[in-house]
Amino acid sequence: MGKAKVASVLIVLFVVGWYAYFYTRECNTQKECIVLCRAQYSASIGGTNEPIQNVSIRVSRVGTTDPIVYITDEYGQVRIPFTVGETYDVTVVYKGAQKCVKLQYNGEATLSISIDIYKQCIDDIKFLKPQSLEKKEEG
Repeated sequence: MGKAKVASVLIVLFVVGWYAYFYTRECNTQKECIVLCRAQYSASIGGTNEPIQNVSIRVSRVGTTDPIVYITDEYGQVRIPFTVGETYDVTVVYKGAQKCVKLQYNGEATLSISIDIYKQCIDDIKFLKPQSLEKKEEG
């Protein structure tokens, strides 16, 4: 009788443990998002939105000292995890040019990096909110 009781307690603990693991994981995945980061020579500064490869992006939560470094691919893209509500130090480096900003992540879809490849300067670093297409009413 004692072994059966121990076995049932272990089964209950196992079930509770798995429930807690998946519940916590689900909550964290709702809060942490993988964000598309795109480095480009933007049309707003004279380019044609062409992607820029090998841009170094150092990301760390404000108050921490060890950044994680990401490098853009041939499409000027890299995916970076951000947590909603957290503030980050973001440092972008491209061919000797460097720009540091503090950004709060609020669930935006994209981190946009605008670089002038001829002046070799980093123009802008910002999160872009998703935009919806609105139908124009015809009158």
